[in-house]
Amino acid sequence: MGKKTAERLIIEMKDRLKKRFSSAHDLLSPEISTPQVEVERMDSRLEAESALAALGYKPAQATKAVEQVYKQLGAQASSEDLIRHALKSMIS
Repeated sequence: MGKKTAERLIIEMKDRLKKRFSSAHDLLSPEISTPQVEVERMDSRLEAESALAALGYKPAQATKAVEQVYKQLGAQASSEDLIRHALKSMIS
C-alpha cells in the first residue's frame, strides 16, 4: 500500500472511529478519564487497526501487528507510520 492510499483510508476511517468511540469516552467519569495525550495515542492506534481491518485483515491480526509496531516506533508514531510498518511486518 502506498502513502496516498494509507492517507485516504485514514481520512475515511477517522469519522467512523470518532462516532464509534465517542460514546465510550463519554462513559468515563472525570476522575478516571484519560489525558488528552493518551487519547491521541489511542486514536492513532485505533485508526491504524481499523485501516488494516478495512483492508481485510482480521481484527486480532491488525491489533497484534499495530501493537508490535507501536512498541518499536514509540508514542511519536503517527497512524500512517503504524499502518505502513504493520503492513510491512505482516507481508514479510
